[in-house]
This record gives sequence, C-alpha cells and structure tokens, in this order.
Amino acid sequence: MSPASWFLLLALAVMVGCLAVCFLIFTRQRDLWGEVNQLKEILQAFISIQERNIIELRTEIKSMGGLARENHVGRPADRNQERESFQGDAPGKDSSIYAESQEKAQRRRFVWELADQGLSMEEIARRTQLPLGQVDVILNMRGVTKESGKNPWR
Repeated sequence: MSPASWFLLLALAVMVGCLAVCFLIFTRQRDLWGEVNQLKEILQAFISIQERNIIELRTEIKSMGGLARENHVGRPADRNQERESFQGDAPGKDSSIYAESQEKAQRRRFVWELADQGLSMEEIARRTQLPLGQVDVILNMRGVTKESGKNPWR
C-alpha cells in the first residue's frame, strides 16, 4: 500500500472513532436530560408539599394567635368553651380550622396504619407524599421510641 492510502485509512478510522464518541455523548446527554426532568418533577412535587405545609402552619399560627388575643382582652379564658370549640360536634365559627385539624388527624392515623403494616419510613413518605421528616415526627408522636424497641417503621 502506498503512504497516501495508509493516510486515508487512518483518517477514515479517526472519523469513525469521532462519530462513535459523538454518538455516545449524544445518548448519554439524552439520558441525563431524562434524569434531570425526573428530578425536576420530584423537586416540584416536594416544593408543592412544602408550600402546603407552610400554609397549614400559617393557619395554625393564626388560630393560636387568635386564641391568645381572645384570652388577653381582659376576661379570663373559658377552658371548657375552648375545648368544646375544638373537640365538639359543632365546630363553631372556625370550621375551617376544625376541618384542617380533622384532616391532620386522619393523615396521622393513616401514617400509623402504614407503620403497623411494617412499611419503612421511606415507603410511608412515598405513599403519603409527605416529607420524610414529617413522617418521622408523626411516628414519634405515637410515643414509640427507639429505646422501647417497638418501632416497626425503622
């Protein structure tokens, strides 16, 4: 073979190698964009859950502030009336707060039921779409600690 044909063969091999590398880069980039989009969806879901939690907390804080203002107006707080407004069948004028507390109680019971079934905290968080930390707090509210050894969710 002549030197010119060796050079052409070498140039052809380099071009094929470059095309193979470009193809690998393109496929990896496409896979990474898919992963980025999945992470973006997960983060958006997490943000919406956190925004919902912030709204719930603000509502609780407002309701607690309202109770504190009522109690400091100059009349003594009527504890029985306060208990009835949160525990009675007729929630009174703050029915939205009552409904939210009922919703939280149902969510808490659901988390506890899943824990009783032996699901891990991660699985409970995934099924309930709650943050992992919130699931941990709910499970700890039950009064079961690591020391007692009664923690099927860990």
